[in-house]
Amino acid sequence: MKNTNPDACLIFPFARRQRCPQNRSQLCRRYLFLKYTLIDFTSSQNNEITSLFAGADKYCAIDVAIVPQWYDSQVKLLKMYRACPEPVDRNAVTAHQLRHLPKVNFYVKPPLPEAGFMAETYNLVLVHFPDRQSVSDYLTIRNMMVGPAPDIDVYVLSVATPPPANFWPTMAKRPTLIFSFAPTPIDPAARGRRLISRAVSKMEEINLMKQAGFAVPEARLISSGLTLDEADWGPFTVVKPNRGIRGRGVRLVRTRDVGWVDTAKLPADHPLFGHEFVAQRYIETGPFIACHRVMTMLGRPIYCVASTATEKHPEFDSAGSEPLNIPIAANSMKRKMTLCYEEDVIELATSLHASLPHLPVMGVDIIREHATGRLYLLEFNSHGFVWHLSSQIGCSHQRDNGINYYSQFHALETMAEALTEATRALAT
Repeated sequence: MKNTNPDACLIFPFARRQRCPQNRSQLCRRYLFLKYTLIDFTSSQNNEITSLFAGADKYCAIDVAIVPQWYDSQVKLLKMYRACPEPVDRNAVTAHQLRHLPKVNFYVKPPLPEAGFMAETYNLVLVHFPDRQSVSDYLTIRNMMVGPAPDIDVYVLSVATPPPANFWPTMAKRPTLIFSFAPTPIDPAARGRRLISRAVSKMEEINLMKQAGFAVPEARLISSGLTLDEADWGPFTVVKPNRGIRGRGVRLVRTRDVGWVDTAKLPADHPLFGHEFVAQRYIETGPFIACHRVMTMLGRPIYCVASTATEKHPEFDSAGSEPLNIPIAANSMKRKMTLCYEEDVIELATSLHASLPHLPVMGVDIIREHATGRLYLLEFNSHGFVWHLSSQIGCSHQRDNGINYYSQFHALETMAEALTEATRALAT
C-alpha cells in the first residue's frame, strides 16, 4: 500500500466518550475522546479503512498521515496530537460537511531512508493497575512515543492478566526497562532494569528525607518508653500511623498526652488495628489547615495541588488542661483543592525526587509554616499509589473541584518524554 495523501480524511470512532465526567470537557476532549490510536492497516486499502469502524455510533473527522514503515511492509495510521471537533453522527453528516470539518494536527513518524535503517533497540514495559488508573493513560503515552522514539517498543502489561508465555523471553532479546508506579512482583529471571516503587514506612521516609538534607518536622516512633519534652517539642504533636491510610488516624494531641497504645487489642476490622504510630512536631499552617501534594514521575512534576480546609480550625489553648484529639490531615476534612503553581513548592518536590532517583513516582506532601513561610516535607508516599490522574479518587477530586491534573504541566506529554529518556539511559 502506497503512502496516501496526508490531508486524507477518515472517520474515527470515540469508544471512550462515556467515561468523561461532565465538567471535565477540556480533559475529555484532549485525552479521553482522543486516544492517540495506532491501527495496523497491513491488509487494508484506502477505500476499506472506514469500514473498520462499522457499527460505532459516534464519529469524528480527523486528518491522518499514512506512511510506510521499514519492517514487514506494514502501514500504520499515526496518532493525533491535538483536540479535534466534537463527535458527530456519521449518518447525519454529508461527505461535503465532513471534508470541511476543522483540521487536526498529528505526529508523523519521520520518513526513513531506503537503506541503513535504525532498528528499534529498546523495550519499555509499563505495568498497569486496572483498579488504580485508566489504561488509556499508558496507551496514549505509548502512542506519543511512536514518532519521537522509533527506537523504543512500548508494551503495556496488566497486573490483572498473566503475560503470554513467550513475553519475557521476547523482551530478553533487547535491552528493557520495566516501569511500575506501584509495587509488583516481576519474574526475577526477566531481563531489564526495574523502576518499581517499594513501599517503606513513614518513619523510613522521614529518615531518607533528613539524610538527603531536607527540612522535615522532627519525628519519633512511638514506643512504650517514649517521653516527649513539651518544653523542647512544643505543646502540640501530630500523631499518625507509620503506614499511610489516606489521612485516617492523623490527629493533633497535646504533647504531654503522647503515649504508646497497643493497637493489637483493637477489633480486627478496625482501620488502625496492628498499626505503629509516629509522633511528629506540629507545624502551624494557618487558621485554615493546608497542605500541598506534588506528583512527580522520574523527577518531573506531573501536577501540583493545594488542599485547604474550608473551615477554620478551633483555637488551640496551649495551656489548656482538657485532652486534645482532633483530625489534622487536610484530606480528612472538608477542603477546597486548587492547582498550585508556587515555584518553591514544585522545586522542593522535584529536588527530593532527584535525590532518590530509584523511585519511579512520588506523591510529595509539603506544608508551609504560617509564621515563617518555611516549607517542610512530610512524606513522599513510597507505595506509589499516587496516580490520581485517572484513579477513581483522583477523578472525583478533579470533578468536585473543577480542576484538571492532565493539563497543568501537560502530564502525558511530560511522562512520554521522561520515559523516553529513562529507557535510553537505563534499559539493560
